[in-house]
Amino acid sequence: MKMSDQDIKRIKNKTVIDSKTGCWIFVGATARGYGRIWINGKLEMVHRLAYEFFVGHIPEGKILDHVKAKGCTSRACWNIEHLEPVTNHENILRGMRNQNTGKTRCKHGHEFNSNNTIIRSNGNRDCRQCHKRWKAEFLMHRKCGASLNRPKEPKHRRPYQRSD
Repeated sequence: MKMSDQDIKRIKNKTVIDSKTGCWIFVGATARGYGRIWINGKLEMVHRLAYEFFVGHIPEGKILDHVKAKGCTSRACWNIEHLEPVTNHENILRGMRNQNTGKTRCKHGHEFNSNNTIIRSNGNRDCRQCHKRWKAEFLMHRKCGASLNRPKEPKHRRPYQRSD
């Protein structure tokens, strides 16, 4: 997207600098927290425009992450020092949507390590020990034909439907 110095001035005029974090917060129009502005008849995201104007093209297959480790606390921030091109998967793992990534143990106390962790296709992790226990209990109940008190399976899998 071609931007002019005048477009940058429009963005700067709608910006407040957070002295604690160093974030350049766009206070104009926003959508889902991201600053938006009309450029050449098209509604654009401010942080993407700034990155392309000051740094260069965003690599194909990458999106811009507002890096918390660099002090960024706002989606409306367009400080290019806070932005980093990453894959969508990496952005999700870093973001608040997946707060479990920082956990080192499952809810039963087993350590998440390379030998005891199952990584699902959606990026979620399961404890291998807990999964083995759940699977053995489930198969035992299925083999016995028991219909009550089935073990709880993980939320992301429902191999059978209850008829309650």
